[in-house]
Amino acid sequence: MKKRLSILFFIFILFCFGCKKTENLSFEQRGDKSFENHLYQNAVHYWNRSYQDNPKNYFLLYKTGKAFLKLGNIDKALEYFLKADKKISDNYEIKKDLIRLYIIKGNNIKAEKILEEISPFIKSDPEYFFLYGDMHLVSENSEKACQMYKQAVLLSKGSARSFIKLAIALYETQNYDDADKYILNIIKNYIISPEDKILLSDYFFITGDLNSSENYILEALSSDNANLQFKNHLCSFYLKTQQIAKACKVLENYIKEYPSNVRFKLLLADALIFEKDIKRAEALLEEIKNSGTKDLFEYNLIMGKLWLFKGKNSYAVSYLKEACEKKPYLVNGNFLLGCAYFAGGQLKLAEKSFTKALVLAPRHLESLYSMSLLHYKQKEYKLSLQYLDKIKDSDFFNPKYNILRGLCFFDQGDYKKAAEFFLEAFEVQGDLSSGFYLGKAEEALEDYDSAIKIYKKVLDNYGFNEEVFYRYILLLQKTNNKKAALIELDKHISLNSENPEKIYVFACLAIKLNQTDKAEKLLENALNKDFAFEGTYLKLASVYKNSGKYNDKEKILTKCTEKYPSCLECVLELGDYYYKRNNFEKAVLVYEKGLKFSSNSAILMSNYAWVLSVTGKDLELALDYGRKAYELEPDKDFICDTLGYIYYLKKAYSQSLWMFEKAEKINPENWVLKYHLGLLYLETGKLSKAKKSFELALANNISVEAKKEIQNILNNFEKDPEEIEFSDNFEDNVLVFPEKPVDVTDLLTPDWD
Repeated sequence: MKKRLSILFFIFILFCFGCKKTENLSFEQRGDKSFENHLYQNAVHYWNRSYQDNPKNYFLLYKTGKAFLKLGNIDKALEYFLKADKKISDNYEIKKDLIRLYIIKGNNIKAEKILEEISPFIKSDPEYFFLYGDMHLVSENSEKACQMYKQAVLLSKGSARSFIKLAIALYETQNYDDADKYILNIIKNYIISPEDKILLSDYFFITGDLNSSENYILEALSSDNANLQFKNHLCSFYLKTQQIAKACKVLENYIKEYPSNVRFKLLLADALIFEKDIKRAEALLEEIKNSGTKDLFEYNLIMGKLWLFKGKNSYAVSYLKEACEKKPYLVNGNFLLGCAYFAGGQLKLAEKSFTKALVLAPRHLESLYSMSLLHYKQKEYKLSLQYLDKIKDSDFFNPKYNILRGLCFFDQGDYKKAAEFFLEAFEVQGDLSSGFYLGKAEEALEDYDSAIKIYKKVLDNYGFNEEVFYRYILLLQKTNNKKAALIELDKHISLNSENPEKIYVFACLAIKLNQTDKAEKLLENALNKDFAFEGTYLKLASVYKNSGKYNDKEKILTKCTEKYPSCLECVLELGDYYYKRNNFEKAVLVYEKGLKFSSNSAILMSNYAWVLSVTGKDLELALDYGRKAYELEPDKDFICDTLGYIYYLKKAYSQSLWMFEKAEKINPENWVLKYHLGLLYLETGKLSKAKKSFELALANNISVEAKKEIQNILNNFEKDPEEIEFSDNFEDNVLVFPEKPVDVTDLLTPDWD
């Protein structure tokens, strides 16, 4: 018992002595002790206290920067290193750390400037060659990086770090065997530090061995669990490899451990956006904003991503521009800004941002792909393919590159070449997109059997897809397999009877297969399930029309205009319905309501002007809208015809003829126009031309009413061979007068301004 008490007393004395000893330590010593024990936040606190007492101890600034580096706060580390460098200008260790940080931040210009300043003094130092090698590596000049790392190997006498960096550079230059040889040697024969394990993780990451990459980060963390750089590395690894569930779990634990760490919250918000958990992401970002750290460039970057995901491109641009202004060397920032511009249709600005990203990282795959896609959208296929060639085999297992290559050839009509690329993409991963485009290419090559097989395979592997299914059914019909098409359609209808979106697709296919009754039931079902958008109403109205259910058509179009008053197509359909039933007053009302929501529609204005002119109710208003329609779309034959007819009614015959002749040039097959020309020629005494125009109209597709009127006119023509017809030439007509003079004076002066 006494022995036990003696031991306890001895431990107590030691503890007290230890406490006394700690109490006697200076703040700088306490900071040193904290740093050794991986308590980096404590080290920052003690060294700052010490600096307040000893403002001439400039080396404390450098040590504080080192602690911030361990905490993963690169900006603070840089701030303290710069302060230290200003006070201790001849310390090369500080300058080397400054160079490292500038390289990490992508600012090679500043890094190289400092490196050149100190090069005369450190050329025998392996760190000189490490730094130059790192600079060349991030600039994607791997050959020069190899040369520098070889020098570092010699000067460091074969350190693990020098061999790993050399292996990374060798792998980038495709010297895979040499790279693997060095790495195996390191793993077998060296005691590897935690920092070198992070380097090994990077090596295995670029080789695609993600399991080894993850394991080395975890090993580094087990050696130094307080190192926030390592923790950030692990989180970034999970995000880069799209292991989002793991990333979220780790980040949630780190946020509990470090509640004031903004970076972990930002990384978690980023992961949540990827997971489409927008509410949680927004809550985290709001928390960061309220904490007073919203000016961080990372915050702007993630906010830009959030708005980009939500489809608010202008907001995304605003945040991403701010992020790029703060950190112009951000590859991802410039890339995302390019995406925001691209999504908003600002292609020139998008190209500029993608170019900036590629200047910073010439092999940035997403920027190269986006540039290729941008040029494809602009139909610049040669440029698009050139950017894809730069990607080459960097991401062989991603089919999107070959799909885009295929689309470049498809759009140029080279379907055979396109099919080769689509097939290559389909064989690698057999994904939905590559299968869909391969099917389209086989269709274009008229190999319908192959296309049908491909579409069926895609549907079997990926389940129902509207576009694939639509093409599949139509192709079955095209190849005289209507029975098979109907069987497939009925099968999918029974499987998806509760999904209104799919029901709508099935209804569209039923219309194509001439299954009017089936289409009607499906569309009514979709409407009952609240899938009531403009297309549903319009399709159902079309089905009712084909079934002769005109009252039902009127009702459904009326419902559509009530629910979607800005639906131009529905307004035009309903107005046309009333016009064809000579219910001109209702047609006028429909068009007038429509004009409140579609005030710039030339078609709507022209139709409104036409109904007004037919009723003769208000020719001045009809002329006003006819002119407005013409100003908006002067190259539409029916718009010219409408305005010409209004001029005809106003007896402004030269303007009328001008409009009719322009319409005829645009569309010589417009037979209604021939009828109107006939009326004008008849009114102005050009009987032969009138007869010819009427006969052309009569022989073609015009309304029954117009045909009756033309027939009556032709029956009333005098058959006297001595019939006088007025010439267009004034001198030919000067001595000849008609029994009833024709007033050919224009009552209106055209005003085309």
